Amino acid sequence: GESDWLETPLQFKYQLKGKKYTYDRSIYYYDTVSNTWQELASVVSKPDRTVSTEWGALHSIIIVAADTTDPFGPTKTTDFAAFGAVNAASAIVIDETTGDILYSDQSDDQRSIASMTKLMTAYVLFDQGIDLDAIATYHDSYDQIGGSLHVSEGETMTMSDLMYAMVIGSANNAAYALVGNAGYSKAEFITLMNDAAVELGLENTVFADPSGLAVGNVSTAHEYAKLMQVVLQNDTLADISATPYYAFTTINYGNFHDFNNTNSLLL
Repeated sequence: GESDWLETPLQFKYQLKGKKYTYDRSIYYYDTVSNTWQELASVVSKPDRTVSTEWGALHSIIIVAADTTDPFGPTKTTDFAAFGAVNAASAIVIDETTGDILYSDQSDDQRSIASMTKLMTAYVLFDQGIDLDAIATYHDSYDQIGGSLHVSEGETMTMSDLMYAMVIGSANNAAYALVGNAGYSKAEFITLMNDAAVELGLENTVFADPSGLAVGNVSTAHEYAKLMQVVLQNDTLADISATPYYAFTTINYGNFHDFNNTNSLLL
């Protein structure tokens, strides 16, 4: 009846906190007539990671969900045949709970891993006790080709700013700036990276530089999946890698920098 509806709809806003499926969320209400979930007109804000809508019913069950077919989240599948061919030279899907391999295609072939190298760089820095609040100074010696953070000699920022620039912005010079400001030479840090690979049992994984520019950075899909399982146990690093957008201002020059995550699934 008309008494079940408000003259002015209520505004609903929910914080999106999950590391997975963050931006395919909408707000739904349960329609007791059809016994189905109905999607409301929802607006996702990437900068503040929220989803919002308006709704005027006095009595409703409201949820935030990924889709209408399974509003409580994506359904796990173990049958990948329906997806057809995988557009990758190597691929693997592992159940993160059981460790079971659900899909594998040339997953033990050694290949160059390019910028995926940066997550081992981050892992080693955290393992060595990086202080993300420490002030870092940029030097021209950190300059690299490819994706870069556009800063200049003597510019200062936090180690956290550099970590975000490397992990989500894939800035090659940020990787070198992190290593240098942490007090390591390139050779010393590569040794630490390869020692970590050995400790993790990654027999076909070798590192040649901290950014991924060197073709000598190699691994397999299977071993890189194992590395990711370890990397994502670090909650801080997991949160950084799942951040869709980051911005900061350099400390001494006051220059503004921002970048989106290079993982398009998060945008």
